Amino acid sequence: MELVFQEYELTGLERICSQSFIGEQTADVIIPDSYPDVERIVDAFGTVLVEDAQCLPGGVSITGTVQGGVVFLGENEEPRTLSVRIPFTLRKELQIDGEDNILSYRCELRSVDARAVNSRKLLVRVGLRWGFELYRPGIWKIRSLDEPSEQLQLKQTEYPLRIPTATGEKRFTVNEELELSTGVPPIASVMKSCCQMGIREQKAVGGKGVFKMELLLHILYEDPKGKLCTYEWRIPISQYADLSSDVQEGDLHTVLHMTEFDLEPDSQLESHRLFLRVGIHSRSIAYETRKVQLIEDAYCTDAVLEPQWQQWQCSPLLDSRILHGTAQWSGNEPLGTLVDLWVSAEEAVKERKGDTLKISAPIVCTMLYYDGEGKLQSKQLRSAMDMELPLHEDGECVLRDIFSTEVYCNTSAGTSEIRVPLQLTVDTFGLQNFRSLKGGTLTELPMSKERRPSVILRRTEGEEDLWDIAKHYRTPVEAIREANDLTEDPIPHGTMLLIPL
Repeated sequence: MELVFQEYELTGLERICSQSFIGEQTADVIIPDSYPDVERIVDAFGTVLVEDAQCLPGGVSITGTVQGGVVFLGENEEPRTLSVRIPFTLRKELQIDGEDNILSYRCELRSVDARAVNSRKLLVRVGLRWGFELYRPGIWKIRSLDEPSEQLQLKQTEYPLRIPTATGEKRFTVNEELELSTGVPPIASVMKSCCQMGIREQKAVGGKGVFKMELLLHILYEDPKGKLCTYEWRIPISQYADLSSDVQEGDLHTVLHMTEFDLEPDSQLESHRLFLRVGIHSRSIAYETRKVQLIEDAYCTDAVLEPQWQQWQCSPLLDSRILHGTAQWSGNEPLGTLVDLWVSAEEAVKERKGDTLKISAPIVCTMLYYDGEGKLQSKQLRSAMDMELPLHEDGECVLRDIFSTEVYCNTSAGTSEIRVPLQLTVDTFGLQNFRSLKGGTLTELPMSKERRPSVILRRTEGEEDLWDIAKHYRTPVEAIREANDLTEDPIPHGTMLLIPL
């Protein structure tokens, strides 16, 4: 007799590829005639603007521009800023099947440095870290027996799988009129401007991806007296994006990219206001928990079951956590009068040892300060936040959203100490292989002349599962459980059992 199964579909997004890379771009910059000769370079900075990202049959490509500048000193030690724009194209060749692939990408600035080729020419180099994940719509066919006979014993397990089910994206523009605080020197000219973005809260609900983010703007400027000053704004922003399918409630993973960055001081000579315009492109993936019930084993008490199995694989999101730590640096080297301090995070490094994942998140502190002779100097300090977390042997960790909250700096009494609290998001994915009953046939048991007892007395040898004992004797699990008043499973070693047949 053929078993008749009901079939239902588990739909979602299947992650088919995840890769990360480090790239580099260089550009020669000619000093304009109106600028003095370059004596010393003290700083270089930039912001990544992503213009386009495509997933084509031949691979993945990301194009954009690093918009930044170089701060240098001329012959009279007067600081000047030279604006720089470096276009880039990042490409990875892949043989990608199908046309319905979904691209999730990231592109961040890793480093900016510059050196003088001669007094009228600079070589600027930018380091980029980038990567992508590819998804495609997935359909997993699951089979079940809604009304099995009493003689057919099924071992059914329900798995809560957190899988990606929907995507969303949105382009929006932030226009802000920013004011300096009372008592802060006004702006004569902006020497340096850096911008960072970070997600604070996010969730998927009612078919929408909702997130709260923070925009950090940091500037180095010259006041009307020629003194260098710094100032920062932290701008909270709330947004939502429509998702590709309805998600009642779930986790949301959002990646932010800047597409435009423009900062202009007020036209007044001594300005306390800046006009900020930032274009942002958000791309989100929603994860929803789906409960899947699988028939992992089966047998029949009055017949022989010849099962047919299906194998399938899934990579659900097992865990998403935010780790907090501190990177710090200290030394006895005096740094004089501190002018500017800007922190950037490099690519986090992960190393697996057994069931432990070691993570090191390196940071770079770029400092501008006046030395004992009153000359403007620069220095880069490197540190890292190190941490460990347990990891299942089948788990795969993805590190994202390294974000610094505040920077604490103390340069008094001839010593220097810098502490940078960091926030790092770690996603853990599992690689789970499932086996489920998809069909089978029942045949009658061969007739036996031997008399079958109605009950067997048996002692367990080692720790045994109740299911395995019942299957061996072709008797229902509940019959053994009730006969022995069992409340635990597996059964401890040496337990005497009555097994009804």
